[in-house]
Amino acid sequence: MLSRWASPNTRMGKMTNPNAVDDGRNAPTFRWVEPATILALFVGSLYYLGWSYTDGYFQRIGLRHAIFNFSTTFYLTQSFWAASLSWMAMLFLLSGREAPKTKLHALYANLGLIFLIIPFLLPGTSEFGSLDFYIGLGFVVCPVIAIVWLSWNKKSIGHLLRQAEPVIVLILVIPIMTVAARTIGEFHGRKTIQGDPQYTYTVSFAWKEAPIQELEGKELILIVYQDSQYYVAIREKPAPAFPKVYVVPVDQLKHAVVSRIN
Repeated sequence: MLSRWASPNTRMGKMTNPNAVDDGRNAPTFRWVEPATILALFVGSLYYLGWSYTDGYFQRIGLRHAIFNFSTTFYLTQSFWAASLSWMAMLFLLSGREAPKTKLHALYANLGLIFLIIPFLLPGTSEFGSLDFYIGLGFVVCPVIAIVWLSWNKKSIGHLLRQAEPVIVLILVIPIMTVAARTIGEFHGRKTIQGDPQYTYTVSFAWKEAPIQELEGKELILIVYQDSQYYVAIREKPAPAFPKVYVVPVDQLKHAVVSRIN
C-alpha cells in the first residue's frame, strides 16, 4: 500500500524531500564569489598603487594629477614598479611556510621584507630632517629589525602566516607598498626634472610670435601633453624643491618637436 502512494522518485530508491531546494542551481554563483572577490581586490590594489605612484610623481614636479583626468588604464600601468616589488615580497614570504630549521634558512625566508624597503633606499627621495625622511627611515628600520629578530629565533613570516590565504598577505603588504609607490614616483619625478635619459623627453617650440621670455634658450622637459596644451619645465640639475611648470597652448606655436634625451 505504501508503494502505491509513493512518488516515482521514492519507488526508484531515491528518498526525495519535495520541499527541499535544489542547491545545485546556486552552486555556480557561490563557486565564482571567491575568484571574483580576489580579482576585484587585485585590480583595486593595482589601481591604488598606480594612483599613489602618479601622485608622488606629479607632486615632486609641482602639479596635481587630478587636473588631467587620467584614465583607469593609465593608473593601472603606472603600478608596475610597486606591484613588481609587492609580488616579489609575497613570493618570498609565502615560500617560507615551513618552520625554518636553521637561522640561515630563516634569513632566506624573511628576505621578502627587503623588497618592501627598496623604494625607501632610493637616493634623494626626501630631504634630511623632513617628515617624509623620518617616515621612510621607519619603513627601513622596522623591517630590518624584524628580519634580524625572526632569523635569530629561527622563525619566518611565511611560517607565522601559514594559515593565512595569499589574499590576506596581500592586504598586509599593500599599505606598505602604497607608501613605497609614492616614494618611487617622487624619485622618478626628480629624475625627470633633472633630465635623466631613462625618464625624460625634451620639447622645442617654433613660436608664432615672441616666445615666453623665461623659456627662451632653455632646454625644456616635456611633462605631459593634454587638451592642446604642453606642460613643460626647465631642465635643472639638481632638481629644485619646487620646480616651475609652464603651460604652453598649441595656438601660440607653429610646431613642436619632441625627442628623447640620449
